[in-house]
Amino acid sequence: MLILLSVALAKVVTGIHMKPEAHFMEYVWAVASDIGGVFDNLSVFLLAYLALVTVLVAVLRPRDGK
Repeated sequence: MLILLSVALAKVVTGIHMKPEAHFMEYVWAVASDIGGVFDNLSVFLLAYLALVTVLVAVLRPRDGK
């Protein structure tokens, strides 16, 4: 997961093209905006994974005495 976040962060940081006279906070807001999209997608993926694992655990749980 750390590798995936690092790759996503590298894409975000290298993908920002701003004017040379842009202030530092403009860069910060641009990076934060792009990282927000990455974390949105990551949270959806983790929620789907959690749902899948929950269903698998419920279905494949050993039965009591049967």
